[in-house]
Amino acid sequence: MNDATSLAGWARPDERPFLRRVFDMTGTVIADRRWRLTDFLTPREQYLLQSVANHEGVCTAMCGGPEHAERKRALMMPEDWYPAAEDFQITLLFASTLSGAEVTHGSALGSLLGTGLNRRKIGDIYPQDGGVYVAVCDDVAEFLLQEWVQVGRDVIRVEKVTRPVNLLAPQYEEEVVSVSSLRADAVLAQACRWSRSTAQQAIQKSMVTLNFTELDKPDVALDVGDLLSIRGFGRIRLLALQGESRKGRQRVKIGVLRSGR
Repeated sequence: MNDATSLAGWARPDERPFLRRVFDMTGTVIADRRWRLTDFLTPREQYLLQSVANHEGVCTAMCGGPEHAERKRALMMPEDWYPAAEDFQITLLFASTLSGAEVTHGSALGSLLGTGLNRRKIGDIYPQDGGVYVAVCDDVAEFLLQEWVQVGRDVIRVEKVTRPVNLLAPQYEEEVVSVSSLRADAVLAQACRWSRSTAQQAIQKSMVTLNFTELDKPDVALDVGDLLSIRGFGRIRLLALQGESRKGRQRVKIGVLRSGR
């Protein structure tokens, strides 16, 4: 992997445009010797960016707000300049309904996207304290303070958070599963304790997303950093590949977050 033309066989087809952008950014960082800051990246995108940056000799640092954030912004640097938290240009907003109604993760995200905002401008969402905290890029914070006025049918008040807040981490349960292959349906079946056919049906019924995009093929090969979201079940993160068992099966370390936790 020495340039964007060598992506075939290393990345999925739908990931190659992102990787080309990463190669372009590393080129700019090296040529101009200046930082480049991304929008929020999924765990898989963070892994891909880190892989390219390491190969190209570019330093990186990532931040999404709290240490446990899933979606993070990345700073790409010609040298390790130890950036401060403010260099990542992240604003924390808090929204609550005037009626006192609950704001869920899904309803908050849907209303945010309803303002016309790109998903990449939005980091993690934390329903707690009678409302919802949202990490966003600085450059859209003022827009949201003006235009994000409703969640579902409920009118909301939105404020910029300047006080320290203890944002609660999702409680993933880590485990190691043994799979015949890294196909999405195989990992899904083991993680959910389903049959292979049940996993395939869930994918066919559009119940599963991979890195926040609908998964439409059961034979997609998964890798470190991938995040599966399953309607009615929860989330599965691929944390590490731990080699083959004596029987030739793949040992995969995963994190499982069940709905309602």
